[in-house]
Amino acid sequence: SAVQGDAGPAPASIVAIHQATRDSADRNFQGLVLSGGPKTYRVHRLPGLDLPPGQFEIEVLSVFLANANRDARQEVFVLYTYHRNGSQEDDGFATAVYEWNGKAFANSPVAAQLTGLKTQASVKARLKKLGF
Repeated sequence: SAVQGDAGPAPASIVAIHQATRDSADRNFQGLVLSGGPKTYRVHRLPGLDLPPGQFEIEVLSVFLANANRDARQEVFVLYTYHRNGSQEDDGFATAVYEWNGKAFANSPVAAQLTGLKTQASVKARLKKLGF
């Protein structure tokens, strides 16, 4: 999945999310943001999810940009489902949120307030309720 917008250190950044195939033991996603121009792109990696490899099945549902703080830059959102392998009840929806801290992308504390939301629209509605 990929989106383009004003996230990170430069306008018109490109966000790319990659996920291993279903056959892989680690279904966590990886992401990066390309900023700058075609001849001068800089690569900024997104922090990974803090999950033990192989214990969760992750499926990315949506990647989008929105504001989750009060600065001009947008944050990167990755909406996903999770399932704890071997469990019949530990399924859910979560959203990883990454914000630019001036040097790198970092996990945003706003993500904790978005757990359980199933759609991009519901995430954006919650952000609006939170005042963003």
